[in-house]
Amino acid sequence: MQLTSIDWAVVAVYGVVTLVLGFWFTRRAGQSVEEYFVAGRSLPWWLAGTSIAATWFVTDAPLATAALVRTRDRCSRCPNWRPPLLRPQISIHRLLVEAFEHGSRDALLQALLLDPTTVSYRAAVDLIDLMCEKQAEVLPRLEWQRKPAARG
Repeated sequence: MQLTSIDWAVVAVYGVVTLVLGFWFTRRAGQSVEEYFVAGRSLPWWLAGTSIAATWFVTDAPLATAALVRTRDRCSRCPNWRPPLLRPQISIHRLLVEAFEHGSRDALLQALLLDPTTVSYRAAVDLIDLMCEKQAEVLPRLEWQRKPAARG
C-alpha cells in the first residue's frame, strides 16, 4: 500500500494537533495540584466521559481475556485475526491464574518473562520478591519451587 500526499497530510495534522494539545495540557496541569488531578474542576462532561471510557477499556480487556482463558481456555467469538494477536496475552493470563491458584512464584516469573516490557530475568525476580513483600497483606502466599539464580 502506497500512502498518498493526502494521507501524509492527515498524519501530519494529527501529529501536530496531538503535540499542541499535549503541550497545552502539560502547561495547564503544572499550575497546581488541583489542576493536575481534577483539571481545576472545569473539565467538560464529554471529555471526562471519554477519559473514563478509555480507562475502562484499558482495564477491561486484560480482565476479559483472563476470564475467557479461565472459563473456556480459548478466545471464543473472536474474529480469526484476533487469536494470534492475543495468544501471548492469553498465555500470560493463564500463568497468572496458575500462579495464584498454586501459590507459585515460578509461574508468576514465567508470566513476567513472557511480557515484552520485562527487561531481564533478574529484574523480574526482584520485582516479584518486592511485590510479595510490599503487598503481603492482600496477596496470597507465593513461594519459589526452584530458587532463582543468585545475582551475578
